[in-house]
Formats: sequence, structure tokens, C-alpha cells
Amino acid sequence: MLLSRIVDSMEQEREFNTLKENVKMLLSGRILTVVRDITGRKDADDTSRGSEDHIRLIIDTIPIMAWTILPDGTVDFVNQTWMDYAGLSLDEVMKRPTGIIHPEDLPHVMEKWLANMVTGEPSEDEMRLRRADGEYRWFLVRTAPLRNEQGNPVKWYGISTDIEDSKRAEDELRLTYQRLSYHVENSPLAVIEWDKDLFIRRWSSHAEDIFEWTASEALGKNMYDPDFLFIYEDDLQAVNEIVEQLLKGIVKSNLSLNRNYTKEGSVIYCEWYNSVLRDEQGNAITILSLIHNVTERKKAQDTLQQSYEEIRRLTGHLRTIREEERTRIAREIHDELGQQLTVLKLDVSWLTKRLNRTNPATKDRLKDLNALLDSTVQSVRRISYELRPVLLDEFGLGAAMEWHLKEFEKRSAIRTCFSQPQEEPQFDDTVKTNLFRIFQESLTNVARHSKASEVKIDVVQNAQQFMLRIQDNGIGFNKEKGTEGKTLGILGMKERATSFGWQYEINTKPGHGTTVMVTIPFVKKTPL
Repeated sequence: MLLSRIVDSMEQEREFNTLKENVKMLLSGRILTVVRDITGRKDADDTSRGSEDHIRLIIDTIPIMAWTILPDGTVDFVNQTWMDYAGLSLDEVMKRPTGIIHPEDLPHVMEKWLANMVTGEPSEDEMRLRRADGEYRWFLVRTAPLRNEQGNPVKWYGISTDIEDSKRAEDELRLTYQRLSYHVENSPLAVIEWDKDLFIRRWSSHAEDIFEWTASEALGKNMYDPDFLFIYEDDLQAVNEIVEQLLKGIVKSNLSLNRNYTKEGSVIYCEWYNSVLRDEQGNAITILSLIHNVTERKKAQDTLQQSYEEIRRLTGHLRTIREEERTRIAREIHDELGQQLTVLKLDVSWLTKRLNRTNPATKDRLKDLNALLDSTVQSVRRISYELRPVLLDEFGLGAAMEWHLKEFEKRSAIRTCFSQPQEEPQFDDTVKTNLFRIFQESLTNVARHSKASEVKIDVVQNAQQFMLRIQDNGIGFNKEKGTEGKTLGILGMKERATSFGWQYEINTKPGHGTTVMVTIPFVKKTPL
């Protein structure tokens, strides 16, 4: 619109100059007839006015505030969007052109405007403009000059774009970043952020504390830089696998424990919590690592594990000594005490035969004494067997278990059902002894606590494993709230199994009986 006005003005100036020349010629006595066809110009004027109306319609309907201002600061045009936003007419704007600018922004805006007037260069600025309802919103204001043939600005064109929503989003993003940075720096964990090529983009203060590299030294370094020795050599392959899984999307996050170097070359243990951020296409953008230095905890665990292993070896040694002592005592009871009782029984039988004519009371006493000796011999045999079953050494595990079940039925009145393979398991004496002791302790628990009427024992053997299962139909119990005595018995059985690398499992719940299972995989294990 402004350009068409300037063109019209220049055309009118040329016509006026031509008219002056014609008047001069007429006054000098010369007659000049000028005939001009202005049809084309009239058509051009009509076209120009149509184009101007079209442009004005476009400018009034665009969702951006547009305006023009003269070099003296007079606003000579604002579009409909501008007037709708401000709720002002052009006349009102002309009276007070800076009225909608926020008072706090006005000094800066005027200072920059005056500077641009001097330089005559386009400008861009952000300011708050008042809406018709009184609310201020942020706008991005751009201005550019229209110059004449001499290059001087004759008018300024401007547009104002509403950036309130993006401004709020930027503020929220900035606040979010500040919150994140605060949490990162105050987290008890070190924070390291890597880009998709494993270059370091963030290195928190706790990372400085743990690895002794400052942020300025670490930022921009690659995980595999030779001058940034970071990963312990023996753990490098495991770390590579973790990184590959993250970058390829096999996992979204993972937790790992590996060794790292400090700047001074010390080896530390660190727990790494890694997660990957991806774009909408699924491509990895960054990997965020949270690191916890667990060196002291690892040392404590190693010390505890070493102590546990030493206690386990000591327990195994004491168990072996106790088993040897049981064997010795059983043998002495069976051989010495058993022989002495047998001699006494023979002597009592000899006396009984020699005293046929004595009174009945004496004969009854001798008869009772003979019965007592028989009972004592049986008790000695039973005690000797429980200390160390001779059948276990002479006939194997199956025979010893079968004999023990018969004795168990007699003492407890609990029915038993025993199933075993036809072939005797080929175990050494130590394995057989410990299996029998677990079996023996399980039956003791059944008799003492289960209130069962039946117990079933299954021995299963195949090419992969040997399994002993002891199942009763008793009251069961809550493993977490078991009695101390029961728990200690279970702990002893579990410790026996674990020391040999066996699998020990107990399944029970109140009202549903108890099942104990010991599984021996057929791989070579060295007992402790």
C-alpha cells in the first residue's frame, strides 16, 4: 500500500513538472498542443487500487500484528489484528503510540528505537504488550525501514508476533533444568551423561569426588580415550556388552557392578544405574549414568564372605570330627559294652539253670533280670546305630534309611512309605553320611512338630541328578515364624547341603504339611 502511494506521488510530481514547462512555452508566445492518452494510466490506477485493497485485506486477516510508523514516531497504520488485540482504533494509537507497551519495558524499547533510527538498520526485540482486557503478553517485535532513492528511511514497517506461550515454555524448561541441575548436584550419587558416541556431556561434582577428575578435565572425553583411563581392564568386555544393549535398544536400563580407575590409578568398585533417552524414531540420544561408590561395602562383603567361608570350613571340620567321634563311641559301645552285656546275660542264664529248686521269688527275679539284660542289649544296639549306623557302611544308604524308618514307626506310630531306585546310589562315605543325617533330622522334626499321621520318602535318581524328598501330611508351619528349635534344625540341614553345593528346599504352610527336598546335581563338587 505504501509503495503504491509513493509511486502515485512520483507520477503526480512528473505531471506537475510537465505542466509547468507547457505554461512557460505558452507565455513565451509559442502555442503547443498536447494531447495525451491516459487510458492506460487510468487502467493502471484501477489495478493498483484493486491490488492495494487485496493487500490490505490480507494484512488485516493475518494472525500477526502489523503496523507502520513514520520517522518522527507517528503511527500511520495498524492492521485489524493489532486493533483487535489492543482494543484501540488507529486514531487512539496515533495519539499515544507507546501506550500498550509495558511500563517496565518502555525505557529499553525507546532506547533501542532511537538507536535504530540513527543507524537505520532492521531491529528485533522482545517486549510485553497490553491486551484489551489488561493482560500483558510477550511479543517478538521486528522492524525494517523503507528507503527512498537516496537510501534514507521514509517509513518503518513492523510486525509483532505473540510469543507468550513459547516464553512460558522456555521459562518452564529453564526452571525444570534448574531443578534437575539442583537435584543432580545434591544427589548422593555421581551423575554422568554420555552422548550416543559415548562422549561425556555432564560430569557432576560427586563424579569429581569419586573419580578425582574435575569436570573441565572430563567433559568432552570419550569413554575409551587412552588418556582417560576409566574402566578396569578385566571389566571392559562386560561394560561393552552393557553399552551395546543400551544403544541397540535391547534394554531400556540396567544395573551393573564393575571396577573403575580413579585419576590416580586406584581401583574402586562402583554400582552403575544406566538408562537411555531416545528420540521419537527410537534413536539413542544420551545415556544417563548414576554411580554409587561401593568400595567400602564391597570390602566389608568380601570380609564377611571370607569369614563365612572360614566358619563353614570350621563347621565342616567339626562335623567330620563329631562323625568320627560318633563312629568311635558307637564302635566301643557295640563292641565293649555289648560284649559285657552278653557275658552278663550268659551268666544269668547259667544261674537260672543252677537254681531250679530255689523259691519262686528268686526265679522271678532272675527272669526279670534276664529280660532287663535283653532290653539293655537292644538299647545299646539302638544307641550304637543312631550314633553311627553300621548298615550305612556295610549295605549302603538305602538299607540304612529303610531300617531307620522301621525304628521310626515303632517309636512315633507314624506310618511311613519308602520308595527308592533299584540301584544303590554310588556315593562316597562323606556324601552318604550327610544325606543320612539330613534324612534323620527331617524325620526327627516330623516326630516332634508335624503331628502327622503319615510321612512319604522318595529317592529319585536319573542321569542329571539325585533327589531325596521327605513329605508329611502334618500341620505345616510358617517358615518366617517358625520356632527356634525347628529353625535351627532346618538351618543345620541347609548348611550341610550348601557346604557340598547341593540344593536344599523346604516347602510348607500352615495346614498343608511340609516337604523337604535335597537335590544333588551330578557335577563334581569339592566339599568344604
